[in-house]
Amino acid sequence: MFRGPGSEHQIADAIRALDGKADVVIVGRGGGSFEDLLSFNHPEVVRAVSACRTPVVSAVGHEVDTTLIDYAADVRAPTPPSAAAELVVPDKKELKQELVTLKQRTSETAGRYLYRFHSDIEDFRLRLRPDRLRVQVSREQEYMNEMRERILMLVCRDCERRRMILATEKTRLAGLDPYGPVQRGGYVLVKKDGFLITSAGSLSPDDEVSLGFSDGSARAGIHEVTHDTDI
Repeated sequence: MFRGPGSEHQIADAIRALDGKADVVIVGRGGGSFEDLLSFNHPEVVRAVSACRTPVVSAVGHEVDTTLIDYAADVRAPTPPSAAAELVVPDKKELKQELVTLKQRTSETAGRYLYRFHSDIEDFRLRLRPDRLRVQVSREQEYMNEMRERILMLVCRDCERRRMILATEKTRLAGLDPYGPVQRGGYVLVKKDGFLITSAGSLSPDDEVSLGFSDGSARAGIHEVTHDTDI
């Protein structure tokens, strides 16, 4: 998390560093005073958002707060940042409902199509001679069977494609879950002031942090911070 004097340069640098390396960039921060949000009104940050080729979602402040990057971003999302994540990631329930709706529509269309052919065949039967009718009916039945097989094949193929999409999205969502590694053991989530710590640069000596384990949590104090200059 970037805050304090000079944070606008860090924010702008982070946006430029992410450009082209992600599907979407979310610039997010919780609510605060006007002074707390000044970094997101800074010209350098606004220019970085405007120049970003990757779609940018602004999720800064509360619903009533407005910053200049709201106008430069592609989308303004409400806080908390999780709402912005929900905005850019497809909802699995919606995808499933879309699949159910598609199957229903396909079934209804196929039923109407087959019913129309059945009516045409019946009309031919009434108008044609019996010997010619048998030949015509046979052809139409073969055509109907072929069309039914094609429709069923297309429906099955589309259902399989949708199933693969859902499986891919499920895997991707699982990979985005920050608690996944913690549940597997050997990892811990470090938070400071309620925010997730991902870099040693966000910590200072005498800071207090919370440690989240798979089976509980703990509080700890930071005595020393060492920066890896090779990264």
